[in-house]
Order: sequence, then C-alpha cells, then structure tokens
Amino acid sequence: MGGENAGFHGDINLRVWLAVIPQIFGKLKAEKKVEIVSAQQHELYKPEIRNQKNSTSRTICEVMTPYRFVLLIMCWVVTFAIVPGILSFAAAQSHSSLKIPFSLPEDEFPDGPLGEAIQFGEDLVMETQTFAKSYVGNGLNCRNCHLGGGTTPNAMPFVGISGLFPTYRGRSGKVDSLQERINGCFRRSLNGKPLELDSPEMTAIVAYMTWLSQSIPTGLEVEGRGAKRLPPPSNPPDPKRGQKLFISKCSHCHGEDGQGSQNSNGSYLFPPLWGDHSFNIAAGMARLNTAAAFIKHNMPFGQGGSLTDQEAYDIASFFTIQPRPDFSDKSKDWPKGGKPKDARY
Repeated sequence: MGGENAGFHGDINLRVWLAVIPQIFGKLKAEKKVEIVSAQQHELYKPEIRNQKNSTSRTICEVMTPYRFVLLIMCWVVTFAIVPGILSFAAAQSHSSLKIPFSLPEDEFPDGPLGEAIQFGEDLVMETQTFAKSYVGNGLNCRNCHLGGGTTPNAMPFVGISGLFPTYRGRSGKVDSLQERINGCFRRSLNGKPLELDSPEMTAIVAYMTWLSQSIPTGLEVEGRGAKRLPPPSNPPDPKRGQKLFISKCSHCHGEDGQGSQNSNGSYLFPPLWGDHSFNIAAGMARLNTAAAFIKHNMPFGQGGSLTDQEAYDIASFFTIQPRPDFSDKSKDWPKGGKPKDARY
C-alpha cells in the first residue's frame, strides 16, 4: 500500500514540474530580452564609444594573436618558477617561528654501549669537576648554568639542541658544529681547555644531548630554549641597587663576596659568581642581558620568577662587572662585526 501511494504522489510531482518549468524559463527569457533591449538602447546613445570599443578590442586581439603561445609559456614560467619560491619562503618563515613544547624523554637510557655513553655524558654534565677535571680551569660544573643537567626550561637546557647544529654563529663568524659549541663552554664558562673532538668525553656529551633531544624534530626550537630574553628595563640597570639586592637575595648561597659555598671536600655546593674560580669574561653569563634573563627565571634557587625584571637587571649589572678571568682569544670574537653592546670586551 505504501509503495502505491509513493508512486502516485511521485507522478503528481512530476506533472507539476513539467508544467512549471516552461513558465520559469519563459520568465527568464523575457527578463533577458528586457536587459538586451535596455543595453541596445544605451548603446544607441553612444555610437562613437561603441565603435571605438569594438575597434580597440579587434586591434588588441589582432596584435596579440601571434604571441599567444609565448604568453602561455610565460604563464608557465611564472607558475612553476616564482610561485614555488614564494611558497617556500612562506613555509620557511612559518618553520622558523614554530616552537615545539618542551618535553623530556620518558624512557630510560638504552642498554649496551650507547646507554653507557649517554650515562657518562650525564655524569660529565652533572659532575664535571670529577669526570673531566683536567679540562676545567675553575670551580664550576656544567650543571651550574645548565640546571638539572640541561633538563630545565629557561635554564640553558639541552633539549632539542642537537637538531640545531651545525649552525652559523656571529661570535665565531662561521658555521659551528655541536662539538665546537660544547668546547666553547669548556673554554669560556669553565675557563678551561677544549675536549678532543673524538674523545670519549666529547662523544658522551653529544650522546647525552642527542638522547634528550630525541622527540624534537630537527631544526625546530623548543619552548624555553636558552634563557627567555627580558624586555629592556624601564630604568637603566643600577649596580648599587644590584649590590643591595644581591646581599638580600643571593648571598645566602653565593656569599656576600660572591665566592660561592663549598663542601667539606672543597667542591662547590653553590658556584662562585666572580673571581679566579668563576667563568671568564667571554662566557655568556658574563653578559648583562643573558645574566638578567637567567636570574629572572631561575633565581633565587627554587624561587624563579619571584624577582621583577628590573631587579634581575640590577643584580646582573652588579655581578657581571666584578673581576673575573680574562680570555686569551677574545680578539677573535665577532670577526665580521655585530658584537653585542653588553659584551665585557
């Protein structure tokens, strides 16, 4: 019964449409005719313009006809040569601004020789004085700047660092490898001497950094890389204010004389911030802006973010001007210009 009714109603609908469609097309045809008549009347009032337009159109077509193939080739050139370049530039801009969320590996070190190398690399970073003493010229360990062994955001972390090298660096004026960057820390922050590039120590540190970076795509930065730069201070940094703040906020760990706190065996529980056992003038932490950013995000220890930007700048302006070891190759830095204003030399 339902099928019969459906067929009946479908037949009625079909007949209705067959009756209506001619009326619709008739109306559209009539409206089109009105438009044509109106346009013709309009053109009759401007015969000269109409003739001129027609003549111009014919002239353009006649002139361009022999060059249609050339124009087609030019369109292909634009499409296949210029457009991809524009798209590649846009992609590169987007790629360079993209940052990956900070994340640490969830798995343990692998078994075997690779896992042993990674473990040795972590040991070197955490206790540099013990495992690489012959390469260090002061009282610091890598972890004093790279907090948590390079696992803390905004505290010079190693996460993602292996995928950013080789890279061009203005300070050296050339493309540096990751090994060269590591040796830069040994020579400047540790005021020591470089590791041999094929030494077990260098291999282990690179293995550790690579393991920490395993989930970060090559060429992309992570959130919290380095120490997040601060905006310029509202007032000029003041070393006198900085000294007062240092005594009240920092001296409990680093001492009023900035010489740090030592364990009973002579190692440093908290590092010296100036003097013979601290980093030299070519270290990144000897620069005002770098030191201020590190202080803001990480100091006092365990209370990162508790200082204002101005306070961080004032404290940095105090301790970065204190006496510290020189760097023999300082004249070779920034060979192509562009030396930062806060460099100590």
